[in-house]
Amino acid sequence: MKKFTITAFIAIAFLSFTELKAQESKLTKAVASKSNSLAQNNYKQISKSDLPEFIQEKVEKNYQEAKIEEVYQDYQKNYKIVLKLEDVNASNTVYLSQKGEILRK
Repeated sequence: MKKFTITAFIAIAFLSFTELKAQESKLTKAVASKSNSLAQNNYKQISKSDLPEFIQEKVEKNYQEAKIEEVYQDYQKNYKIVLKLEDVNASNTVYLSQKGEILRK
């Protein structure tokens, strides 16, 4: 009877631990998915002509081989700029603050 009780206790503990891990995994995936979609939705596309001149100049200086293809702006006036690389037919996205500081490449 003692072995049965110990075995039952171990089985219940294992099943509980497995269920907690599964719930944690689902929660982590849900939070990651939500934050990823929020990051994408924070930017609204604007016209290239609405991009401040000093930011255009900074992009042209730092990425001479690329052309500005698309421009987006968030509520804090940070910019997401999609660059087209003509030679290799590829694109790259650069994130700049309203002061022209590079946030992410």
